Amino acid sequence: MVSGGKGIHVVVPLKPKAEWPEVKIFCEDFAQTMADEEPNRFTANLSKAKRTGRLFIDYLRNERGSTAICPWSVRSREGAPVAVP
Repeated sequence: MVSGGKGIHVVVPLKPKAEWPEVKIFCEDFAQTMADEEPNRFTANLSKAKRTGRLFIDYLRNERGSTAICPWSVRSREGAPVAVP
C-alpha cells in the first residue's frame, strides 16, 4: 500500500501465535537481512542522514501501540494525498 506520504507499507497477514517481542525481533532481523543483501537499495537504519538514496525498512512499526495509516485514509498534508492499496 502506498502511504500517501513517502512510504510503502507491506502488510502480511499472519496467524497470531507469537507475542509482540518475538514479532519485533523477527521484523528487525528481516529488515537487517534485506539491508545486508542489498545495501545499495535498503537500510534498516532509522537515521535519515544515513539512509539517503535507499529505502528504509521500518521494522519499528511492528510493536504494540505503533501506528500506521489505514487504507483509503486522507493524509493531513498539502493536496490531501490518500493511502491506497
